[in-house]
Amino acid sequence: MLEELVKQALVGTGRAPEKVTFTGQLGQAIGSLPAGSPETMLLQTAALCSAYQRCGQKPTTAALEANLASADHLAESSPRAGQIVDQLLAAPDSQISQHLIVEWFQHASASNQRVPHWLLPRVLDYAAGHKRWRSVIIPTIDVRGEWLMKLNSRWQFAMTADADVDQIWQTGNQDQRRTAIRQLRETDSTRARSLIESTWDQDAAEERVDFIESLAIGLGPTDEPILEKVLDDKSKRVRLAAAELLTALPQSAFVRRMTERAIPLLNFVPPVAGQILKLKRAKPATIDVTLPPEQFDKALVKDGIVEKPTENMGIRQWWLLQIISFVPPLTWTMRWNLTPEQCIEALGEFGDVVFRGWQLAAKRCSDQAWLRTLTLAAVKENIEKLDLSVLNILHRTDQLEVLTLIAESPRTELDALVRILDASKCELDRRATLAVIDKIEYQLSLKAAAYQYHLAQLLQNLALRVPPQMHDELTTRWADQKWEANRKALDQFFELLVLRRDMKREFSTHER
Repeated sequence: MLEELVKQALVGTGRAPEKVTFTGQLGQAIGSLPAGSPETMLLQTAALCSAYQRCGQKPTTAALEANLASADHLAESSPRAGQIVDQLLAAPDSQISQHLIVEWFQHASASNQRVPHWLLPRVLDYAAGHKRWRSVIIPTIDVRGEWLMKLNSRWQFAMTADADVDQIWQTGNQDQRRTAIRQLRETDSTRARSLIESTWDQDAAEERVDFIESLAIGLGPTDEPILEKVLDDKSKRVRLAAAELLTALPQSAFVRRMTERAIPLLNFVPPVAGQILKLKRAKPATIDVTLPPEQFDKALVKDGIVEKPTENMGIRQWWLLQIISFVPPLTWTMRWNLTPEQCIEALGEFGDVVFRGWQLAAKRCSDQAWLRTLTLAAVKENIEKLDLSVLNILHRTDQLEVLTLIAESPRTELDALVRILDASKCELDRRATLAVIDKIEYQLSLKAAAYQYHLAQLLQNLALRVPPQMHDELTTRWADQKWEANRKALDQFFELLVLRRDMKREFSTHER
C-alpha cells in the first residue's frame, strides 16, 4: 500500500497515471477524510495506511535465552555505601570523581563486599568507559555482575570466570582478549605465550603491543625467545615494548648486546690522593663519558634505538641516553664495585644524560635500590630532574620518604608540590601529611589575606591523600582567620575529606 503512495509522491500528484484505490475498512476510513488538495489527500492517506499496517502486526514472543544468575559469593555493601558510590558515579567525570570511585572499589574489595545489584548496570557502564579502572571494579561485581556482562555487548570487556579462553582468543573483542591473556599469564604463562604466537600475524599493532606488555606478568627466561623474535617486528612500538621487557631479563642476549655497547661509553676513574698529584686537594672519582660513534649503527634499530632525537639534545647524546637506558643499573654497581650513591656522585660531563638513562633503566628493571637513590638524589639536587612516573613504582615507604623530603625542602614551591602530589597515588602517612601542612601554613604566612591559586589546587590533591581520620584534628588546626581569602578552597578540602572518612567508616563498620 505505502509503496504505491510513495511512487505517486515521487512522480507527482498531477502526473500520476492513476489514483490508488483502497477497499474494505481502510477504504471506508480514507473515504471519510475531509476533502482537500491532492497533496493533502496523499499525505493523509499515507498516514492512515501507516497506522493501519502497524495495528495489523501481530506481537512476537521472544524466547528467554539467558540462564538465571547463580548466587553471589560476596556480601553486599551497606545501603549507605551504595548511596555514596551512586552519587560518585552520577557526578561529572573528573580526576577527583575517578579517584574517589576507585577508592570506593578498593575499600569494597579489601572488605570482600560487592556492589548492590541495583547499581550493577551503572557500574558496568562506568567500567566500559574507563578501561584504566576495570581491574579495580571487576572483583566487586561478583556472580550477578558477570552474568549481566554476557547480556550486553558494551559490557563484554572482560573474561568471566566460566569463559572458554580458547574461544575468547579466537572470537572475542580486543578488551576480552587483553583480559584473558593477562589472567592466563597468572596461572599458565606457557599457554598464554602460545596463544599470543598463534594469532601474531593476524593481530593489529595495537593488539601486539598489549600482548607483549602482558608478558610482564610472571616474566621469566622462557619468555626471551618470543621477545627476541619480536625485535624484528615492523612496528616501532612493538619493538620497544619487547626491548623494555628484555631489559628486565639480565641474562638475556639483548642485555648482553646493549651492555657491550654501553661499557666503552662509561669509564669509572677512581679518586686520586692529593699528594700523588702534588695538589692541595684530592681529585674525586669521576665517570668519563665517550659519546657513541658519529656513524649510526643500523643494527641499533632492531634493539629499539631510535635514530633521530625526539628531545632537544645532540644526536649522539640521544643515542647514549637510549643505550644506557637498556642496561640494568646493577651492571654498573657490580662492574665498578660501587653503591648507586657513589655512581651518581661521580657523574661529570654529560652527567644529566647518564642520570636520565639510569632512571629509565631502573624503571624497566624495577630496581628499587637504584630507583630510591636516583629519586632522592633528584630531590636533593634539583627537583626538576625528578621523574614523576617513578614515584608509583617505588615501595610505599620510599615513596612517602620522597614526598616528605620534597615537602620539607625550603626550595619546594607550591606549584611543584601540586605536580608531585598529582603524580603520586599513595595515601600519605601522618609524617608526610604534617610536612605538607607545614609547607602550606608557611606559604600562608608569607602572603597573608591573599588568594593563592596553587594553594587551591594543592588542597584539592591533598584531600584525596590525607588519612581521613585526621579530619577532626585539621578542622581544629585550621579554624583561624588566616584562611579567609582561601575559605572556599578550605571548605572544599573538608567536604572531600569528610566524604572519604564516611566512606572508609562505612566499610570498616559494615565488614561482613
